[in-house]
Amino acid sequence: MHFRCSLAFAVVVCTFLASPILGQESRGGIVGRVLDSSGAVIPNAIVNATDETTNVAIQTQTNEQGNYELLFLVPSRYRVSVEVAGFKTFQRVDLEVRSGDRVPLDITLELGTVTEKTVVSATTPLLETETANVGNVVDRRNAEELPTPYGNPRTLFMLMPGVNQGYPSGVKYQQATLPYISSYLSINGAPLGTTEMTLDGVPNMQTVNAAKEGISHQPPVDAVTEVKAETAYDASVGYTSGETLNLVLKSGTNQFHGSAYFFDRRPSFYANGFFANRAGQAIGSFYDLRTGITAGAPVYIPKIYHGANRTFFFYSFERYDEKLPLNPFTGTVPTPAERRGDFSALLNVGPQYQIYDPSTIAPAGGGRFSRAPFTNNIIPPSRIDPIAAALTNLYPLPNAPGTPDGTNNYVNQNNTDPTVYYDQTLRLDHIISEHFRISGHYVHSHKTEGPYNDYFQNAASGAYFYSGPTSLLFDAVWTPSATWVVDANYGYNRHPVQGNAKTTSVDLTSLGFPASLVKQLSFRSPLAEGFPTVNVAGLATINPYSALVYTNDIHAFNIGVSHPFASHYFQFGFDARLYRDDRYSFGSATPTFTFNPVYTNGPLDNSATSPSGVGQGYASLLLGIPTSGQVDYNDSLAAQSPLWGTYIQDNWRVTPKLVLTLGLRYEYEIPLTERYNRSVRGFDPNAPLAVTAAAQSNYAANPIPEVPPSSFNARGGLLFAGVNGQPRELWNADARKFMPRVGFAYTAWQNTVIRAGYGIYYLPIGEPFGTLPQQLGYNQSTFIVPTINNGQTFTASLANPFPSGILLPPGNSLGPNTYLGNNIAFFNTNLESAYNQRWNISIERLLPQKILLEIAYAGSRVVRLPISRDLNALPDKYLSTLPYRDQTLINRLTAQVPNPFYPSLPGTTLAAQTVPVQQLLKPFPQFGSMTVLTNQGYSWYHALQVRAERRFSQGYSLLGAYNYSKLMEAVTYLNPGDAMPYRSISPYDRRHHLVLSGIYEFPVGAGRMFVSHPAPVIKQLISGWQTEWTWQLYSGEPLGFGNVFFNGDATKIQLPSDQRSVDEWFNVNAGFVRSAAAQPLFNLRTAPLYYAGLRAPIYNNWDAGLIKNTPIFESLNLQFRAEAFNVFNHPSFAAPNTVVTSQAFGTITAENSNPRQLQLALRIRW
Repeated sequence: MHFRCSLAFAVVVCTFLASPILGQESRGGIVGRVLDSSGAVIPNAIVNATDETTNVAIQTQTNEQGNYELLFLVPSRYRVSVEVAGFKTFQRVDLEVRSGDRVPLDITLELGTVTEKTVVSATTPLLETETANVGNVVDRRNAEELPTPYGNPRTLFMLMPGVNQGYPSGVKYQQATLPYISSYLSINGAPLGTTEMTLDGVPNMQTVNAAKEGISHQPPVDAVTEVKAETAYDASVGYTSGETLNLVLKSGTNQFHGSAYFFDRRPSFYANGFFANRAGQAIGSFYDLRTGITAGAPVYIPKIYHGANRTFFFYSFERYDEKLPLNPFTGTVPTPAERRGDFSALLNVGPQYQIYDPSTIAPAGGGRFSRAPFTNNIIPPSRIDPIAAALTNLYPLPNAPGTPDGTNNYVNQNNTDPTVYYDQTLRLDHIISEHFRISGHYVHSHKTEGPYNDYFQNAASGAYFYSGPTSLLFDAVWTPSATWVVDANYGYNRHPVQGNAKTTSVDLTSLGFPASLVKQLSFRSPLAEGFPTVNVAGLATINPYSALVYTNDIHAFNIGVSHPFASHYFQFGFDARLYRDDRYSFGSATPTFTFNPVYTNGPLDNSATSPSGVGQGYASLLLGIPTSGQVDYNDSLAAQSPLWGTYIQDNWRVTPKLVLTLGLRYEYEIPLTERYNRSVRGFDPNAPLAVTAAAQSNYAANPIPEVPPSSFNARGGLLFAGVNGQPRELWNADARKFMPRVGFAYTAWQNTVIRAGYGIYYLPIGEPFGTLPQQLGYNQSTFIVPTINNGQTFTASLANPFPSGILLPPGNSLGPNTYLGNNIAFFNTNLESAYNQRWNISIERLLPQKILLEIAYAGSRVVRLPISRDLNALPDKYLSTLPYRDQTLINRLTAQVPNPFYPSLPGTTLAAQTVPVQQLLKPFPQFGSMTVLTNQGYSWYHALQVRAERRFSQGYSLLGAYNYSKLMEAVTYLNPGDAMPYRSISPYDRRHHLVLSGIYEFPVGAGRMFVSHPAPVIKQLISGWQTEWTWQLYSGEPLGFGNVFFNGDATKIQLPSDQRSVDEWFNVNAGFVRSAAAQPLFNLRTAPLYYAGLRAPIYNNWDAGLIKNTPIFESLNLQFRAEAFNVFNHPSFAAPNTVVTSQAFGTITAENSNPRQLQLALRIRW
């Protein structure tokens, strides 16, 4: 109701104003003045722009100041003409308009008659003199011919200054089939997931398999006419941190044009990876086949309709068939002897692998317990649980020697990711009249992926994923008069995803689980009826996948008006969006079991465990004693976030040399709601609970010295949406989102422009930011509580994990008593929208050879970033400040004391008779962690950016960019109990980023500089050759080590560059305390999150290609392509291991780049 009323009000207001314009615009425009030879303005001149490929003409008229604007022009080449009585007709031909351009064209008319013509053909102005917007365009030729991995146009964004890959490994996975990996981009310091991604100007995003907004559609390059990244100081741009990434689909023309292509990759075309070579591993079995076809023309229905000059279509279809090579899987599985309970071989490695018998537990004083070791480290066969034996059979046998303790004794070198994917696009453009034109698109893709990561290559590993996103657009442009333009559009994007384990419909009784347990799991979907997930310390995981079904919908409506008045170009508009997210995440619908060395270590219960739990964890499985686990009964989710905005923008041409852009935008985001109010809203810290009186009485009988009985707090509980006076909205609305935007473009000298801009941009905080309802109470987990007395007796086992039965969701019926004894999450009801202040100043200079050089400073500061924190963390005052492991404090905080909540909370983490002291020191001891979003985060960014561009002419083009930047942030708490987040270099900081790309036609053959008139046979051999390349070089990410003890000189951690290697990237002996037994626990952290001067290896990658174009007929061309990605086979290594207790500490074991990959292709164009 709230959204409908707000939307109706906004529509009424905007209709009264006669408003809007498309926000994130994918089209361009031509603007300027018409003068006579004396410099006087000419009003009421008719100005036409005709698309040279379709003959579609757009008309406007100059105002009293002689100014005109031609807007909403599809990227193409135009013929501009001006007719005025008493003057010669002016005609400018071959004027290129690109996405988002405002091409300046001032026209001087000569005296004469309209039958006389002045025809001008000149290069399109390269300098941006009309706006302060900072943008970079990759045009059609570069998009089609530069070597783009997997034909994915999204990779072209990386050629632009300020664009960084958020996740280092994202550069390795550039397929359109993996948008959730490849689309995490940080642009000019913007937080990940806050960049607007559009397709023909409408939202092209999804959150179903991305933590925040990721790209939804990645059409093939043959279907894309331009790729553009832009920072717009235009008030029409909203719902973003200031950056927009836009893909523009091709439109049909009057000529029948298209292409058909086939791209082939296979193992024989690949080099081996660095580490595979090192280990003597062969290249795996995989393939990548990509085929497609495109076609564009006037719509033609024989004998019924011919759409020349009026109706056009462009269609594309592409299919992938690929089996993607994954990193070889290396893990640990039980040996034949261990499957029989015989761990005696581990004692030959060291006594730390001794396994202790949980049945021999006895009090040892000081709140501790002791256990006796198994004789010879052998578990008697009679003690092996039959279900454990059945689960053990799901592990493959070892196939590699591994380390002395058996770690990494299983290797799958043929770990692959098979995928079948297709994508199709259809764009339509129709001219109804000279005053009204419409356009639209339909885009759809479908993916079947799997079995993914089938590392066991049996029924207990691997998963399938399916997706099928669809995008629809309808756009209408109405020109009611020569100086008024109205544009309205509606866009819809739907992105469904499904995932499930490879094996479903598993009969758990076949593994030995009792039918009584299986009967309680009757709420499961067949999709979720897989094997149990079994996590054993030191071993690979059995069936790590759960089932999910997600659908993400975005509805976007925009309407805008443009009108020139005197020397002003006014735009005003309204836009609205509705984000919807429907999900069913089954979670652990089949039970999850975890087996750690909690009950098999010794001789005391707090003694150090075996390294990585090897042996002791698997012994717990064989004995049938889980450490923890759960089964979930989850409800579905239906969330929605409505947003709307309105704006006014004035592009004011103050003088012929100075243009000011002034704008104001307002946005209103209606807070997130769940359709049926199935969500937690907030937290009442003073709510009395059903357990309050008993807990306080029990505590008073057995208090601890740190907390007097009068200070023991057992109050506080969850609040639910839509009940007990709580609103449906999950937080209170923020109505203060006014966003001023200002900029200027000043032509200081001929061929030199100075531009600057400043703007404020609010970030959505609901579904677009990946925020979803918290469904505690509607989703119910039943936890495995194996013992209530620290292992003296066991009440739950593998055969009977839930002796009290499986809990059903209570919904909101328990009120504040919901989820007591467990971890909870809720909303900060005063959550505010983060906002980004962004600014830049740049100088553009047109150099000889038509090279555009731009030098810019760009900066931004984001405040109020929502970050997660635990309100129930152990307060800092209880943590040790000693520079070494404080065992006395550890013993105290982990000591078991009477549980004041016993027996009130069965089936929870507080079900036992005792609890560790640390639990009673928490602000709300009736809960585990309490996660909430706060607005304490912030970040700031400064960059020097240099860009050089030469559009294709005279046989070559160049595009280069260099970015020198620093990104700082405070989005993580150094210690959970700290008051404010820690200021640090960002892990997404890439200090240096250099990109070069180009196309070069060899000057040999027909029509070229050399051998321009060869014999026919020679002509076919030597003509039509060209090369193209891209080079990326950027700094590695900063490194950090977690909470560690360091007793050396931090400046000695980094090794000189000539001493770094994959075997030791930094000085592991600089002063790190590496013993597992000496690591901090309950120590205040003082080590920084990241070290700005200590970084992962640089990324250095050359891609290159060779193209041979062979004309077959006048309009038919055969193109052969040979492309090499990572042409020099230069490994770009991943970050080193930074876990100080690991034997691999300081070493690098993976690559962020693929080894050299060759690709052969044929393309026919007509």
